[in-house]
Amino acid sequence: MIIKRLGYSSLIPAIRFSSVFLLTIVLTKLVSIEDYGLWSLFISISGLAVTIGSLNLMYSSQVLLNDYKDVDKPCIISNLFILKFIATLTLSLVINLYVFYSGIFDYETFLIAILFITFRVCTDFFFGISRALLMIKQQFIIFSIENISTLTFIYLYVENNGSYNIDNILILAALGQIASALYGYLVIKNYVIFTSINISAIRKFISMGVFLIPFSYLDLIIASFTPFVIQLYLGFSSVALYSLAQKIALVVTVPGSILSNIYIQTYKRSLKNSDISVQKNLQYTLYLFIIGTIVIGMTLIIFSKEIIILVSNPSYLDSIPLVSLLVICNILVVFNSFTNYFLIINKQERFIFYLWLSMLVIYFPSTLLMIKIIGINGAIYSILLISLLGLSFSLRKYGSTNTMPNNSC
Repeated sequence: MIIKRLGYSSLIPAIRFSSVFLLTIVLTKLVSIEDYGLWSLFISISGLAVTIGSLNLMYSSQVLLNDYKDVDKPCIISNLFILKFIATLTLSLVINLYVFYSGIFDYETFLIAILFITFRVCTDFFFGISRALLMIKQQFIIFSIENISTLTFIYLYVENNGSYNIDNILILAALGQIASALYGYLVIKNYVIFTSINISAIRKFISMGVFLIPFSYLDLIIASFTPFVIQLYLGFSSVALYSLAQKIALVVTVPGSILSNIYIQTYKRSLKNSDISVQKNLQYTLYLFIIGTIVIGMTLIIFSKEIIILVSNPSYLDSIPLVSLLVICNILVVFNSFTNYFLIINKQERFIFYLWLSMLVIYFPSTLLMIKIIGINGAIYSILLISLLGLSFSLRKYGSTNTMPNNSC
């Protein structure tokens, strides 16, 4: 029953991505390329604050929360929310003040960004807790309200007015976050007791979460930081090209998002039960997954022009070479994820922490340097560099710790 529920739960990220992709299609067809670039940067900056400010507590809660008794969960969840909320809003204020004083956002956009992030962190938290508690239907409704309501608001607004103001569209996005956050609170309100505040109760969650931040959120941090750097040097149009290319390239990660949760949980159970036959079947499944991911990636590259015209308009055709590079980057990200999941099972969190922290240290200066020299492609070459380095070091660690599935058989 648990595996069946995990299977349904694992479909949620793929369906959630589909709704985000649908919103991208609507925006690229309704607004100018410069305004879509502003939208992308707005979402990226909020994502950066939510990602880093979360301290990776959602990942650790998915791993640890169900090990606790139901009577203890309200106290733990309440403390997780308070810590994440304070950390995210503090970081958001710092980032958005910098963007505001840099002249990228005007005062109105700055205020909308703070409103948007205030409720986005709530939506993100409530979604994460419902995921940790395997509340399948509730997860689906939360992200449906978050994305579908935003899409509906924007579409009706543009259709009824015949024109648009980008700040009004950003306000509609904030309303979507407010609606999804309110529903999310209703979903988990029985698991929240703010009268019992004790940060020491979540020390174990913090310990695991912090050490896995560089690995778990590396791709999200990069996805949030890269548009910001592109805007600084190349402007909003280049941000739009990168953002659309990245959305298309992310399709290659969908099979991994579906498979990973079921695969890892089943693999852990097989190790616990010493079930060699299950481990062999999982090994074959992993090989098929690798082949399937590469086939999907090649399809995206070959038909990138047709896909771009289908989902946007000809003004985005300059993003064709970006799609090819980003598909390769995302394939490496997927392989890195599976490699490091097995290292986590073998309690190699510290190795992963130092490895991906080193990769981030390399990424930031290399991106700034390469984008100055090569342009927008330089930002992607920087991502490709750290992905290759990270995968090579992770695979070497595999060999030394015997964590590969075929070594377990």
